[in-house]
Amino acid sequence: MDKVNALEVIEVERLLLQVIASHLKWINLFGALLGALIGLSQIALRLLD
Repeated sequence: MDKVNALEVIEVERLLLQVIASHLKWINLFGALLGALIGLSQIALRLLD
């Protein structure tokens, strides 16, 4: 905890934004892939009907 307290507020903010950006990138990618999979399965089901 002392290491965090020793950091400047700007440094902590920069570190948090880097971590958040990294995780949001993967969440967005997963959402896009899941949406594409659902869309393709809906098209396939309509073609089979």
